[in-house]
Amino acid sequence: MSNHCTICKTETGSGLLLCNTHLTYLRNAFDEIPWLWQELQTTVTKTDRLNMGVTGRKSTDSPSPINWGASRLAGEVDIVLTRMVATLVAENGLRFMPSRKVPQGFIGPLLDGWERMDRPGYSGSVVQRAVWLRHHASVIAGREDVRDWYFQVINLTGDPDTPKAPPGKLVVEINKRTETWAGPCPTVVGYGRSGEPIECGEILYAYNGAEDAECGECRKADPPRSHIVNVKDNLNRALLAQDILTERHITEVMAGLGQPIYSDLIQRWLRDERLEVQGYLHHDRIVDKRLSARDSRLFSLKQVKQLRRQDRKQRGLAEVAS
Repeated sequence: MSNHCTICKTETGSGLLLCNTHLTYLRNAFDEIPWLWQELQTTVTKTDRLNMGVTGRKSTDSPSPINWGASRLAGEVDIVLTRMVATLVAENGLRFMPSRKVPQGFIGPLLDGWERMDRPGYSGSVVQRAVWLRHHASVIAGREDVRDWYFQVINLTGDPDTPKAPPGKLVVEINKRTETWAGPCPTVVGYGRSGEPIECGEILYAYNGAEDAECGECRKADPPRSHIVNVKDNLNRALLAQDILTERHITEVMAGLGQPIYSDLIQRWLRDERLEVQGYLHHDRIVDKRLSARDSRLFSLKQVKQLRRQDRKQRGLAEVAS
């Protein structure tokens, strides 16, 4: 029996109500929840600067040490995933058996790290529920109400079908200020021996979709330099230069130049604080913080080439000295 995807209306060729693409999106969303959940827990305990209007509190009182917005969202996520697990157990005949949990009636020695379920109806932690639900995504895709389930989860992590739309609620709460990479500052700060212009190069970010970005280094300079940069123009300029690339593309380009580098070398440069992460690629947008465990790190090809030359030069000097 063939059905149509309840999201895009594509014929699924199976009894499921999600096509392969949207089933993958659902699985990916469940995959992202554990990482985002850990980040949300960190956000919950950060100081909330908003005055919550508590009776008897003066404006001069210390702010609450709890981020109430993040705390409320944490409760919402907990309830949503608990309800999903309970529904699949009750209506689809599944058993919730998270890793390293065994029923109270289990007979035999427990393996290292295992423990018995606390009580009948045990639903585990948010992370365990997300992992379990991801494992049973195909069962969810066969439910008549899968569309509601799909958007409940996607609204938490972000909709891959509309990458330009606002990010998911978890991402928004974790990263209150949306920061978009705007390229290196192009302001000329001097000239080299051959007369070539030397640019500031400070990495800029535009906040909340602003058309312009400000360079703090140029603004602080004495005397102040031009520090307001048009985001669109600067991004086009940076893309034409093709300097900022993902780690995979960096290794491919360097291999094509006959100067291959490998992941362990990049890790060593990062560990030695010689190489800087320029940002992260999140749903085709460059952001300054990792918003998903799958976001790719971005590096400057120019900086990588420079480090490669420095290493070769040092190796050559060492060989001569020996």
